[in-house]
Amino acid sequence: MSLTKPTKIEINKTLVVLAVLIIAMAGVLPSLFATPEQEEIEIDLSDKFTKDVLKLSPILTVTVYDSNGNLKSTQVKEDDLIVNNFRDWLQALFTTGTSVTASLTNDANTTKTVNIRSGTYANSWLDSATGSGTKGGVAGIGTGTTAAARTDYALETQVEADATQFSGFPQYSTSTGIITMSFSFPITDTHAITEAVFGCNWVASDASENTFILFHDVFSAVNVVNGDTLVLGYTLTLTESGFSNNFGQMLNAIFSSVNDGSVLGFNMDNSVTATESSHISYTYQSTSGYYGFVVTTPSNNNVIAVGTSSTATSRAHYGVQTAVEALTTVNTPTVGTGTVVVQTDITCVSARVITEAAFFIGSDIDVGSGKYNLMWRAVFAGVSVDAGKAIRITFTLTL
Repeated sequence: MSLTKPTKIEINKTLVVLAVLIIAMAGVLPSLFATPEQEEIEIDLSDKFTKDVLKLSPILTVTVYDSNGNLKSTQVKEDDLIVNNFRDWLQALFTTGTSVTASLTNDANTTKTVNIRSGTYANSWLDSATGSGTKGGVAGIGTGTTAAARTDYALETQVEADATQFSGFPQYSTSTGIITMSFSFPITDTHAITEAVFGCNWVASDASENTFILFHDVFSAVNVVNGDTLVLGYTLTLTESGFSNNFGQMLNAIFSSVNDGSVLGFNMDNSVTATESSHISYTYQSTSGYYGFVVTTPSNNNVIAVGTSSTATSRAHYGVQTAVEALTTVNTPTVGTGTVVVQTDITCVSARVITEAAFFIGSDIDVGSGKYNLMWRAVFAGVSVDAGKAIRITFTLTL
């Protein structure tokens, strides 16, 4: 067995690295360690990426204005910490199935079971009809000074009321891949603000409304007094073009603040080939009929496809440009410290030189009408695969 040792490029906060393994096989694909004759070749492709490829980079900006609207101070915190709730939510969202749940910890430090893919909006994470609170994006500020950790799901010492997205936000730019969020806090007392959180209000399987923190950071004290206004600004940059606009628009919609009982739909594009079409996909929903991302169809609702095109990646690509072989359901994603790994083995019925791979998740536009939506696409130096052999595609998202 020959195995080349891969290397990884760590860039700031988030990097998706594509690894390809060719697994020799005869007939049916065996498990990874099924026979001693099985040969594995791991090809490190990180050096084929440009420096900034597929980087999700949260940046926090804290700005204070006085009662007359004059700027008092601005502080920027690079690499805002992403907590495990975000990782675990993504793992569930990327899992194929009809009863997929996630165990998330709310801001009362209580673990809740959350229905992610259940096929119905009732008591799902996107249920906007249950309860009476605003759903989606919410932020808070506090005076705690303990360094934030990935397992911190609440403010240490909260001050002032939670804030929802400022009017007109969040915004996603299809040209730059940047999500911009803004939260405004009217200050009613004197504080030294040192911590901030961003999360989402979602419904748990027990029909309770919960705030699940996704970002949490601690920073140098920002002094405020009664009458000031503090503004939290978050920018999430999906740099380069390996992330499709579908991924950015999906996050943008999920991070939106919506009124109780409202419905939120947004444009998505679906394809597994170069032929692409647009449809409306739904996030927050108050009635059944448009299941969006609690989809149970198509049956292979999270898949990886491979192709033979060397066309450079683009945010406006929504499919594999020259698709070959069957769509293949992803294995159950695995997680590590700040990582989500999506992987599958694709058998080539004919000899191929594979140069592209893409990961899709499914959504419904209405009952029983499933669409594949490209999240990430990578292009790499050709990998030769003999007929009857398999190519292993692994996407690793580092948070």
